[in-house]
Amino acid sequence: MKKYSISRWLTISLIVTVAIVSIVAISSIYLNANRKAKRELEKQADEILQYLMGSLEMPLWLINDDTVRVIGKSVAQNELVVQLIIKDNLGIRIYFDEKEHGQDVINRSGQIFHKGEFLGEVEFSLTKQFYQENSRNLLFSFCIIIVFVLASLVLVTGFFIRAFLKKPLHSLNEIVDSYAAGVYKSPAARLPYLEFQPFEN
Repeated sequence: MKKYSISRWLTISLIVTVAIVSIVAISSIYLNANRKAKRELEKQADEILQYLMGSLEMPLWLINDDTVRVIGKSVAQNELVVQLIIKDNLGIRIYFDEKEHGQDVINRSGQIFHKGEFLGEVEFSLTKQFYQENSRNLLFSFCIIIVFVLASLVLVTGFFIRAFLKKPLHSLNEIVDSYAAGVYKSPAARLPYLEFQPFEN
């Protein structure tokens, strides 16, 4: 019959329990952080749209293309803005800027009016790249922490379990040996744990 180590199985059980709890907790934190970052990006996109529609109203109404370009250039300097298009009421582009980006973007567009008169429209895209990179870094940090915690558990729990079980098991062995030798007087050594009390009794 195959023999198993109590300390080994206790250590493995503890590690599996901690690993499951850690994975569930970290998954929850990661998903919440992702959702929060996405909400922040959506909010930032709405704020940029409101700013553009407000600041471009007068320059478009006064047909001041230079001011429109200055506003467009200042917004395009934001590293999150990967595409920006400003058009007049005829659909002609006054300002256009585009950076290299993937498909994962947030798009916003709006029409600009002054006293009910259509002046033009603005379109732009924000990249999700930066918040996705932050999420990946967060997940990597969590994984490193889990590995460190589990490695510590292997070393610490293995040592302490063996240390705590060594003396009571030695006492139990003395009791069994004395009974096997026909000596029924209980040895002086006592078993400190409740789980071993039936053997001592």
